Amino acid sequence: MVHNDTGCIVVLFKPDYRALAILVKRLNNCMSTILMIDNSPQEDSVSNQHFVESLSPSVKYISMRMNAGIAAAQNKGILECLKSGFKYVLFLDQDSFMTDVNLNKLYSEFQQITIKDHTAVCIGANPQTGEDINKKPVKVKELISSGSMIKLSAFEFLGMFRDDFFIDFVDYEWCWRARKAQKTIYISQSVSFSHQVGNPPRRMGRIVSAPFRNYYFFRNFWIILKENLIPEKEKRKLILDAIKHIVFEVGICPQRFKRLHYIYRGITDGARNRMGQMIL
Repeated sequence: MVHNDTGCIVVLFKPDYRALAILVKRLNNCMSTILMIDNSPQEDSVSNQHFVESLSPSVKYISMRMNAGIAAAQNKGILECLKSGFKYVLFLDQDSFMTDVNLNKLYSEFQQITIKDHTAVCIGANPQTGEDINKKPVKVKELISSGSMIKLSAFEFLGMFRDDFFIDFVDYEWCWRARKAQKTIYISQSVSFSHQVGNPPRRMGRIVSAPFRNYYFFRNFWIILKENLIPEKEKRKLILDAIKHIVFEVGICPQRFKRLHYIYRGITDGARNRMGQMIL
């Protein structure tokens, strides 16, 4: 079933063409419009555009001409969806894998939820493995953007994603804003999704990210603490999680001194309200 009231946004950054082709093949069966917003360097945009537009007439390619950050790219896609008059938007990563059956199921679950709960603004597929078709969606405090379906009208009264965050906490911050406005967020227990590309390095079962990501994590973490988006109990948990994150990054991961450098820069820039892309 093709959902003509739903646009799909996929943010690209130096994409794996094979994984992208598989994703578009799945989306073709249920999405009339697939927006590919490209954060890749400008020199890659011509080849990326040629490839993605060859995959399907449903694909619309937009280049940001640089890495503008995940939020800015998603906001660009949201504005395009609003212009097109869509009711919902589905967010996926460039290497996401979700069957068309599960995409249709997620759409159906969201329809059922919004009939019963008029405060519902978002539902997410479950990134965990395993599905239980007998379980109903449950309310959650936050979701990652990949695999989520959101009412487009929600962006008109809650605001867009914070592009000054650039990356990290972008999706959580929006969910916390929604909760503060008495809106509800759900996660499906019968729809799961995964990622196709590679096996990222891990230590003690956790993914090892590039050292620079610590800058955005700790800067945006500091901003969130100052803006009173979440209750004190959740703040304390967030602080504890950040401490555990420091221990993992500095004590377990390689390049510990580089990681410590970015943690320090993130905290100091957060204290000074320096936002946007990190200045090298």
